[in-house]
Amino acid sequence: MTFNPLGNFNPSAPVNDGVLAKAKTLMASLPAVPAASLTRLYLHWTVAPFGCTFGDYNGEADFEGGDWKLVVTHDPRDNAVGINSNQPASHTWHRNTGAVGVSIAGMSGATEQNFGPDAVTLTGLEHLCEHVLRDAARNR
Repeated sequence: MTFNPLGNFNPSAPVNDGVLAKAKTLMASLPAVPAASLTRLYLHWTVAPFGCTFGDYNGEADFEGGDWKLVVTHDPRDNAVGINSNQPASHTWHRNTGAVGVSIAGMSGATEQNFGPDAVTLTGLEHLCEHVLRDAARNR
């Protein structure tokens, strides 16, 4: 069997409307950040069991009670240029200032043949991408 890093993920599948609604709610709750102070977004997955959060990211997708949710674990204003002097979330080596990092826990115990007991699902990946969908949510 040939390894497929996307598993059963279909990047051309339609956006899940439930996830999009959650993204809209999350975006409305975040603190305002001046335009152009955050210019990059890094999406990560941490090879860890569901439910793990590390605080190295600005947001972490968490699987709880059979549903995915995004938890803001580090204020994105700390990574914005010129907003404050707080320590930024340290999600990407030498690339944290001006960047937001969002992660999803999962894939612990995964191999090339088996994604393990905490396999990331299509819905989980959609939650990881909530921040990327913010423009689509505003224009929908």
